[in-house]
Amino acid sequence: MGLPDTSVKESKERVRTAIRNSGFQLRQERVTVNLAPADVRKDSSGLDLPMAVGLLSSYGMVPETAVQSALFSAELSLDGNCRPISGILPMAITARERGLTELYIAPSNVDEALLIDGLKVFAVENLAQLVRHLTGVEMLSPAMPHPTEQKKRRRFHR
Repeated sequence: MGLPDTSVKESKERVRTAIRNSGFQLRQERVTVNLAPADVRKDSSGLDLPMAVGLLSSYGMVPETAVQSALFSAELSLDGNCRPISGILPMAITARERGLTELYIAPSNVDEALLIDGLKVFAVENLAQLVRHLTGVEMLSPAMPHPTEQKKRRRFHR
């Protein structure tokens, strides 16, 4: 129990490579990422984006205040692009229940996340774009539901 799934082990190299290929330089040193709690299974490549943001924040490249009320979830490709993952709806519900106000995810996951009220949902194309947003260089606008999705949303929340 608590031992990481193969996809999480693969995340190590994927995250470091995505960070480097997005134009950010980390010192060559050993870094430990604590995926607590130990008894919860870690089997999602959706941990790539939060690990990258956490690393960049720990190196001072992303302000801590920009990430405190946010949930980040996406797989990162080696070039730093955000890829969709499964399970966004329960993540969005949990984020809202825990008092988080922002959700940063791959564009293909946005419609599902927008079913949950009370969150600003941001479609993130790649890690570099996210860092520009979090540092205030180039702000992203929160995603808005498509008109057909708004109808579904009204039915979902009645």
